[in-house]
Amino acid sequence: MLPLAAELWQARTASEWKRLYLTKIAGRESGIPSLHNCLDDIGCLNGYQQLLDLPFVALIISSAQWSLCLAHRELVRLQGNRPSRNVSLALSSMHEETSQTVAHTRLSFTVMSGGLQPPAQVMFERAQMSLYVNLEDVQTLAGKAGEEEARKIHPVLTNWAQSSESRKAIWHAGQLYRAAKEYPRVMLQDFAAVALYH
Repeated sequence: MLPLAAELWQARTASEWKRLYLTKIAGRESGIPSLHNCLDDIGCLNGYQQLLDLPFVALIISSAQWSLCLAHRELVRLQGNRPSRNVSLALSSMHEETSQTVAHTRLSFTVMSGGLQPPAQVMFERAQMSLYVNLEDVQTLAGKAGEEEARKIHPVLTNWAQSSESRKAIWHAGQLYRAAKEYPRVMLQDFAAVALYH
């Protein structure tokens, strides 16, 4: 079950909670959409904006989508430099579908809630950036695994830097940075700080 609106959590008594809940759920034909429903179709949230804690729901869904982006990146890494034509086509299709899903979800939340809170913005940008760049390779080039490994990965990243994927990754990195600047300074911690570091 997705998190309900904050005013329900802040109700002072059980009867106040019940009154608020029944007022918000009144007239609904079905129950509250699940995370699984939202991942299949973000439109299932239409009509539930007043009942749910949309900023938190956006963060939950963007986290789930980030894991899909990481799974795609891992499949690309496992295929190496010479994937078969069928595998390459499947990965390309998966990449396009995942990218469109994340972009559509972000836009849907922006429309539903009148804008995204910085934590969800950071998460959505981090997810999309991870579709276009392997941060492990970048960290290796920076010396994480030693000088010899940095030399080995240099040609791979040099080729990547000439691709359209590099420009898309940099654009999403800039958007991530912009979203991180909207955080109050004392709040920029945990995942957001790590995302900004990358």
